[in-house]
Amino acid sequence: MPEVGVDQEAKIVRNENGYSETRKTRRFGSRKGNALIEFALIAMPMFALFFGIADVAFAVFLKNMLQSAVRDGVRFGVTYGMTFNGANCATQTACVTSVTQANAMGFLAGAKSSLVKVKYFSPDNLTTPLTPGDVGPGKKLADGTDLLYMNQPGNLIEVAVENFPWSWMVPLPKQLVGNSITMSQYASDVLQGLPVGAVAPPAP
Repeated sequence: MPEVGVDQEAKIVRNENGYSETRKTRRFGSRKGNALIEFALIAMPMFALFFGIADVAFAVFLKNMLQSAVRDGVRFGVTYGMTFNGANCATQTACVTSVTQANAMGFLAGAKSSLVKVKYFSPDNLTTPLTPGDVGPGKKLADGTDLLYMNQPGNLIEVAVENFPWSWMVPLPKQLVGNSITMSQYASDVLQGLPVGAVAPPAP
């Protein structure tokens, strides 16, 4: 019969080494290591979920940022600006490229500047970019307008970031760590009137 007033779970016993310990201590001591095993089981899914959310969120941010950058490039291009950050540009394309890079938070710096593409289209053909051979004396649009310059008013300017590479931090289905995806963003608008005093557009 249990002794009155004595916690049977905490009763003093002798272990195999002769040291005294409570039954309660022995019972909970057998659970040592459970937390480590449980953490090992949930660590991989937990970290995969965390980095997966971070990966997708950053990819969405990057795509939106590039879209904003090309749109800013187009807005600058339609006004025929030839000066940016206090420096004169050799061509309109060079200025538009610089504006796009400046609004890309450094992601289009250095060698990635080559990913910025500036193209000009005639209103008669919005699928094939104009080349120097498509314009000049004797070249006309369908409505009879002279097509003298690739970037003359009324033509379309398109700014794009094509095949920007991005590597995932964590593996996705059919992907390995470090494998890249590519994303492309485009923006376009109609070129406006020439600046006051200008009789011809700048070099495209």
